[in-house]
Amino acid sequence: MTVTSSTLLTPISVVVATRNRSLHIAGTIKAVLQTRNAPLEIIVVDQSDPAPAAILRETLAFIASQYCVTLSVEDESQPAAQPGRLRYVACNGRGASLGRNIGARFARHNIVLFVDDDILPDPGWTDAMTAEYARDENVVGVYGRILPYDPKASSADDGNRTGAEVTRAGMERKCYTRPALPWYLGSGGNMSFRRDALLACGGFDEVLTIGGPFRAFEDIDIGYRLLLRGLGNVVYCPQSLVYHDSVKTFEEQVRTESGYGISVGAAAIKYARCGDPFAPRIFLAWLWHMAVRRSVAGVIKWRNRAVVRLALLQFWYPWVGIAKAWRWPLNTKSWIYLPLARSLGK
Repeated sequence: MTVTSSTLLTPISVVVATRNRSLHIAGTIKAVLQTRNAPLEIIVVDQSDPAPAAILRETLAFIASQYCVTLSVEDESQPAAQPGRLRYVACNGRGASLGRNIGARFARHNIVLFVDDDILPDPGWTDAMTAEYARDENVVGVYGRILPYDPKASSADDGNRTGAEVTRAGMERKCYTRPALPWYLGSGGNMSFRRDALLACGGFDEVLTIGGPFRAFEDIDIGYRLLLRGLGNVVYCPQSLVYHDSVKTFEEQVRTESGYGISVGAAAIKYARCGDPFAPRIFLAWLWHMAVRRSVAGVIKWRNRAVVRLALLQFWYPWVGIAKAWRWPLNTKSWIYLPLARSLGK
């Protein structure tokens, strides 16, 4: 991909939602500031408890002085009159989607990049992202490649698999113009959207999220809904590269994967309730690939009990997600689950 000089001048916002990760997030912020097309603003939406929140504010103040950038401290209910290039936004709620939605609303630029608080972007990350929007005005979302930060975790030796590796390693650029299996699009650790399209779609689902009742899937649900609404194209760009700096223990991954299963069931029943004929295929494809094929591969190809155990979770937890979500309050116009407090207050 050729990066033009106009791409280098594209104004962008980067949003990082975080909770009680005041020390870990420092590496993420520094890595973003070191990208070649350094963003004009970084918005940190913090849902931490008081003690970690105080530490995070001190950490950001130190980084701001280190990199000679201005820091503003803001509240979710009121943006600063003169926001800094590095912005700390205190948030009283919980959930990754809530933090991302607040960051998108606070963003001053139309290209908004999202990363997790355990992600280290490659120096060319912002260049690759903005180049996709510059080359095609119909692109409303871009996902990118994710590799483990620890080289040992990305070993090509299948015998070393723990089942806890986090990767999105495909090297083929893909442009989606119509709905596809949502997980084909990308992952939330490395994604971006045009702000106007994101807000027009209703933003991230605040129930289908980490920290929410249905635990995950909000990152690819938003890309799927953008395509369903016909708001534009969604691209997977392998040149947009980040590293995931968090190796889970196997038991932590068990909890994560049970959440993935619940979220897939909740997402599939949401789409079905909204009249999406593709919903059964999404559910059955997940069972086939993540439960049946992965368990067989774990036995025959990798001969690894950890992989098999994770695959077996997917025979059960998607059904749990359907059972939990099939009557949950839902906005069928925006295809978003309603937080209970909001639905009860209507």
